[in-house]
Amino acid sequence: MRPIFTFYRPFAAIATFFTLFTGYLLLSWGSAYYMLALLWIKAFSNALLGVAFHLSRAEQLHFYHNLGYSTVRLYALAMTLDLLIWLAFIVVTLQFL
Repeated sequence: MRPIFTFYRPFAAIATFFTLFTGYLLLSWGSAYYMLALLWIKAFSNALLGVAFHLSRAEQLHFYHNLGYSTVRLYALAMTLDLLIWLAFIVVTLQFL
């Protein structure tokens, strides 16, 4: 699991921004009815972030391939980790509504 955290590290700052942004939108809208829209915002931002990372740093993937991780598995695990962090943050944010 440590290689996944290492792979996720460059995503973390921008992904945290989108997590905080969706939390802010949730608090400003004041309703949990917009959860699906917030999930789509987070999913599309993750997809765009993954594409940007893949296009700019594709040569770094050889390190993870040598560890036995495929490209699809790396991105899927990193995005799953990010969505779990987002979900935990949203659950905490919902406590304030």
